[in-house]
Amino acid sequence: MGTATPALMRLAESTHQVAAARAFLEKTWQEHAEHGRRHQYPSHETLTFWRTNQAYAVKMCIESVDRLFSAAGATSWMESNEIQRLFRDSHMTGAHAYTDYDVCAQILGRELMGLEPDPTMV
Repeated sequence: MGTATPALMRLAESTHQVAAARAFLEKTWQEHAEHGRRHQYPSHETLTFWRTNQAYAVKMCIESVDRLFSAAGATSWMESNEIQRLFRDSHMTGAHAYTDYDVCAQILGRELMGLEPDPTMV
């Protein structure tokens, strides 16, 4: 990737994006813990946000990896290159049914509009 200004800017933005994803997850986990301490079952809306928050954090991390991967050049496609494994692993994580943001966006959208959950997406 080198030390050219555009490369440094991609690195900076990806670093911020991963930090934002982590902060978002930590806030969600703190809410989990607080509900547990109070022995309080969360509302359906809260449960929906908790699930979809995780998927959105994964989406942000995938975007940060993709940004760096696209700047890393042709050698990034070699199996021996660590960034190639990170690219595959991040996309594999995002492809899981629980963290697929396309599924989660629909789940959250239905919740926000007061629609019943789609049983094929729960």
